[in-house]
Amino acid sequence: MNARILSRAVFLIFSLQFAPQHNDMRMQLNAGTKEERIQQLVALGVEQKTADEALSPIDPVVEWQPIRTESRQQYAILFLPCTVDSAYLYLMKNVGEEWKISDSADFDCHYDNSVSIGISPARESAVDDVLVHHVSEAHGTGVSFQHFKVITVTEGKLKVVLDTEEVVEASHVVPVGRYNLHQQSTFVVIPVVHSHSVVIEETRSTVLNDKLTVSRRRFRWAGNRYVRTRFVPLTADEH
Repeated sequence: MNARILSRAVFLIFSLQFAPQHNDMRMQLNAGTKEERIQQLVALGVEQKTADEALSPIDPVVEWQPIRTESRQQYAILFLPCTVDSAYLYLMKNVGEEWKISDSADFDCHYDNSVSIGISPARESAVDDVLVHHVSEAHGTGVSFQHFKVITVTEGKLKVVLDTEEVVEASHVVPVGRYNLHQQSTFVVIPVVHSHSVVIEETRSTVLNDKLTVSRRRFRWAGNRYVRTRFVPLTADEH
């Protein structure tokens, strides 16, 4: 058995050992009174003000998910959805029998409070990454830009390795008429045949002044960065 396969086998056994703990944490953070839940977040290292804001909506859901990394260290992701214009992401590290914050990031929720995350391999199949959707990068009168990000876990730190447009809304009057733009992308992780690699496929639909165009491109991990292809226009056969 080669070293790579052995390492994966050891990691799988190690991860299964902690599976009940992750389920317990998820249930614990979403049970009890509001005040009890706030205190649980504070005990994990979340600031009091942030915990108060995170649990201010009716029936808020705190997300807790294990994440596979290149290290044998046990990590998890704690995510507090949009409240008061921000969402919060915490990389949690298991130290002994306690979880502690190893790193954190916050995201702007402007326009529609739709920031969300997913945990999925986005570079290679044996390692997970954090996929973050609908992060507001700019907003103002008649314009909004939301981005898609891929965040890796490297030596206990969160690192953004891909940052690209996901939704663009723009509407304003120009000297020759009007300019109405709605641009939206979907991102899908696709495994590469006969390889441990994966690619991210983006399908972008653009409606500019009622004219629709659709195009597609891919992002492939090249060891230390993503390499992106050019957009290819998509059309459908009438038959």
